[in-house]
Amino acid sequence: MQTNILVNVKKALTHFPFYLILLSIYPAISLLASNIREVEPRVVLRPLLVSLVFSFLIFYLHLLFIKNPRNASALTALFLIFFSNYGHFYNLLGTTGITDRLGNIAHLLLLAVMKLVYLGVRKLIEKRLPQTNALALMSLALLILPLYQIGQYFINSRSGFQLENVESPQSLQTDELPDIYYIILDGYNREDTLNLMGYDNSPFLDSLRAMGFFVAECSQTNYKATALSLASTLNMDFLYEFIPNEGPLDDNSQAVYDALIQNRVRQELASLGYQIIFFQTGYHWNEWKDADLYLKPEEDIIFAPYLYPFEYMYVETTAFKAAMDYGLLDFLEKGSVRHQQHYNRVHFVLDTLPDLAVLPGPKFVFAHILIPHDPHIFLPDGSINPNPDDYHYLNVDGYINSVEFLNSRIEPIIQTIISDSEIPPVIVLQSDHGYIIKERRYFIFNAYYLPGEHEESPYPKITPVNTFRGIFNIYFGTDYPLKDDVSFVADIGFPFRDKIMRLPKKQFPCPYLPTP
Repeated sequence: MQTNILVNVKKALTHFPFYLILLSIYPAISLLASNIREVEPRVVLRPLLVSLVFSFLIFYLHLLFIKNPRNASALTALFLIFFSNYGHFYNLLGTTGITDRLGNIAHLLLLAVMKLVYLGVRKLIEKRLPQTNALALMSLALLILPLYQIGQYFINSRSGFQLENVESPQSLQTDELPDIYYIILDGYNREDTLNLMGYDNSPFLDSLRAMGFFVAECSQTNYKATALSLASTLNMDFLYEFIPNEGPLDDNSQAVYDALIQNRVRQELASLGYQIIFFQTGYHWNEWKDADLYLKPEEDIIFAPYLYPFEYMYVETTAFKAAMDYGLLDFLEKGSVRHQQHYNRVHFVLDTLPDLAVLPGPKFVFAHILIPHDPHIFLPDGSINPNPDDYHYLNVDGYINSVEFLNSRIEPIIQTIISDSEIPPVIVLQSDHGYIIKERRYFIFNAYYLPGEHEESPYPKITPVNTFRGIFNIYFGTDYPLKDDVSFVADIGFPFRDKIMRLPKKQFPCPYLPTP
């Protein structure tokens, strides 16, 4: 019996055309190459495994009805091309406007065309055997470009940008250095913007003030994109001024990412003996994996009972997109399936932050919390919202739910950090940019806990570029001059634009910046 099984396995492997392996893994590798800056490469493992198993299954199903292995493999190759790239074909069809006019009927049209092509090719190969070597070369050629893109990313993942003249600031005695918490609440709107959205945030802000926070009620960000905003804040300067560039048309975004990770604030604090603590964000370009303490939730990349964002994108590129648009796979839209990783990450940061206060200092804690940015999966009590309609980035109700949940958690976290810290800590609660209301994207929540008596203080219109200039001046005896509180039109495509963003000059309740 065992001998027969081994014979059958050997026979199956002998018949299986291994170029189908190349063809089956191409879609996942290609999608990874397109998103390599955003995701960790390991997220491609499950799509690759599923694709390989699927290709074996489809081949042997063909072989049941088409006894010629070479013909079966050729038809399998065509089937895999159609199935695995269906979403791309559908999106290409959408550029013609057909999908807008026909709606989901366009799926039936595309599937019918694919079926006709498949049947036509089947008749052709019955008359003439396909050339296996040609198919193998074609499959290999397809993989060359995405593999080259991935390789180039890792080769060029450093722009060569280096900070110059990073010196230790003058400081207090080491045993007097306060812990510094830099907590980014991604996309958290300023109070006046929340008022426009129908939400009164004053109870939360009043609670912060009661704890000793200064809330900069007229603050706005220097840059409207996360990477640019954080890189500028953590280097205490405008991007075009401290990163070597060729002018406003320079599109070297890699230098910005490098400056975000190996930034001046981090390096100067490290030189003072600060332990650098970082929470995983899930964005490959914003990971301080070389931090002294890199914190992340435990997860099983193979057996996790939910989809990773990359996997969901992969499903959408396949023929399952038709089933999804017809509502046959609605379970994939549930937060517990599609957004569980995001849920776990947010709760991990919120659960872990208060425990850090008892760790010996001094320490610099950078926690980038990815809410109230979408997907708006949270209800005010922190559970997953069962209504996927609220997840959309423009959904106000979903956004407000996330704000309420975040407020309920941040307040006790801050109280614990303050009470458990041996030396009164410095705490910055700050948004990287505004959200939902496009014309108010520059207006941000910005609050500071700066214990002790000091002459220099934050002010209502302070922008993030001056955050650490002020902190360093207060606690380390530096003399950094404050920068102009202005915002720039720059984006990640052209990060070095120095054009100031001119905003309406009406009151609500404070003057819109810039004033120059």
